[in-house]
Amino acid sequence: MANNDYKIVYIVYKPVIMTIVCKKILVVDDDEINLKLIKAMVEKLGNIVDDVNSGYEAIEKIKSQEYILIILDLNMPGIDGYETSVTIRNMDGDYYKTLRIVACTADEKKLVEQKALDAGMNEVINKPVNILLLQSVIEKF
Repeated sequence: MANNDYKIVYIVYKPVIMTIVCKKILVVDDDEINLKLIKAMVEKLGNIVDDVNSGYEAIEKIKSQEYILIILDLNMPGIDGYETSVTIRNMDGDYYKTLRIVACTADEKKLVEQKALDAGMNEVINKPVNILLLQSVIEKF
């Protein structure tokens, strides 16, 4: 093999300093499949995610942890998403008044949006959710 039959290529990577801001998000859904799916997508976007199966658990969780966002299913047994949101908004402290709550529902958005906003939620998204939708919602916060 002659010396000019091949080239040696040196690739030099310069150190890059990146700041990654991981947002802590709580996902609440009584359906285990939806819960795992939404959690996996939110984690794939680089966030820290906790998950619970009910509104009761969500209320207890936010008392001990701080989140920048709750993705909250509307239709759950026991305490539904609406009642969960109202309960959170009525808790003492600015954190509970300003915590971002996004309703997640299989219902038609226009049928539930006003009720969700009246309950103190900031936005409504429809199931099935996709990663691009979640990314746009999370980037707002």
